Amino acid sequence: MIKFEKAVMSDFMEMSNSYIKTLTGVVDDFWEQHIIDGDFYIIKSDKSIIGFYTLFVEWDKKKYITSFYLSEEYLGLAQEIIKRIIYDFEVEKAYVATCDELFLSVCLDFNKEVSLQAYFFDGAILHDVRPAEYGFECMKKVNVNEMPKIRQLTGDFYDDFSDEGLALGEFELYSLVKDKEILGVGVMVPNKLQKGYVACGEIVLKQYRRKGVARSLQLNMAEICRNNGLIPIGGCWYGNIESKLTFNSCGRYSRTRLLNITFR
Repeated sequence: MIKFEKAVMSDFMEMSNSYIKTLTGVVDDFWEQHIIDGDFYIIKSDKSIIGFYTLFVEWDKKKYITSFYLSEEYLGLAQEIIKRIIYDFEVEKAYVATCDELFLSVCLDFNKEVSLQAYFFDGAILHDVRPAEYGFECMKKVNVNEMPKIRQLTGDFYDDFSDEGLALGEFELYSLVKDKEILGVGVMVPNKLQKGYVACGEIVLKQYRRKGVARSLQLNMAEICRNNGLIPIGGCWYGNIESKLTFNSCGRYSRTRLLNITFR
């Protein structure tokens, strides 16, 4: 008898960590937040807890399943359980990383459409690339008092990053400065679930694009990561070819995609 019960993820971190260990590639903060900010449910067989899943309501009001895990001895029930979740909870879509084999497989069993959502880029292997166009001396760490200026320059790019989060060290911001002018701003977000990785993103001010600012930010942030024993990663929307080229030019490679799978 399979039952689903709403729970709190922090109460089941051992099982959550077991799930993360099944992933065969890197995932970024976008992927993680759709799990952490979602509703967490445990899966029970009789009185035993055998797995979990998370549901997230996206901005378009559609309900996504964003993670799915079963203990190995119950994998034979995976297809039946995911079918029940989809229909009992009226789940319309899924965000699934291609490095998540079980979740990907059972979602494909019930898909109506599969769209390519994003690339994830791994920096675990340090490749030999040309130096940054703007060296580390151009990097300036942003403090909370500077956020009004950063927001003025970058529009809504950093709307999801609060002043409080910056003060608490939940992420770091770095501006790239040349001749007292800010050319772009990078962000570093440590993974909360897949430990040891830091998602690095950036925005370049319009008038300074195509001058190596983005790759310089990425290379310099990667150096910060590696100096602290961490691995730089990143992600971009699948259609953002310029961002993909930037990551590639930094030696960051992608073997993992995020898929947007439609069930209904």
